[in-house]
Amino acid sequence: LHDGVESLRAIPGAFTRSFPLGRRNLSLHVLHGGVLRAFGDPRVHAAITPAARGAILHGHAFTGATLQADLDAAMRRLLGDPQRGAHYDPVTHTVILPAMLRVFAGDFLYPEQMPRLAGLLRGWRRPQRVTTAVMDYLPPTIQRALTQQPQIAFRPFDWSLNDRASNRDVSG
Repeated sequence: LHDGVESLRAIPGAFTRSFPLGRRNLSLHVLHGGVLRAFGDPRVHAAITPAARGAILHGHAFTGATLQADLDAAMRRLLGDPQRGAHYDPVTHTVILPAMLRVFAGDFLYPEQMPRLAGLLRGWRRPQRVTTAVMDYLPPTIQRALTQQPQIAFRPFDWSLNDRASNRDVSG
């Protein structure tokens, strides 16, 4: 297909080309921004995987019977991941969070406004506030660090293509 491609973003039209999905044709952009975000649950951002190492592959399908538990587990797995999740640097007194929490801070802070742009824009202004919305999903060490009012920073997102080898922490 696209041999030698390092990132999904390097494939022309990867996010904008429409594909058949049920009775509709949807692009990845519309599927994520208009369909999945329309459910009004920001945990979807930890559950979906944009074919990039910055996200965690899940070893099973999400189903209605276990959806709530699966979404909670996806959040905990992402935030607890050593390479992509939350990290506390005691030298700089900084909690470093996944890039997804900066980009979609508004969804976590104002889920009732999903998928509208207004909520996202409000979150972009002060993404540091997202820690309050995800506190229950953070590892205990990060929760303790946050009580000391550290600086908040965000990891860059790794858009290089993922695969099972780069996601050895896949649970199934």
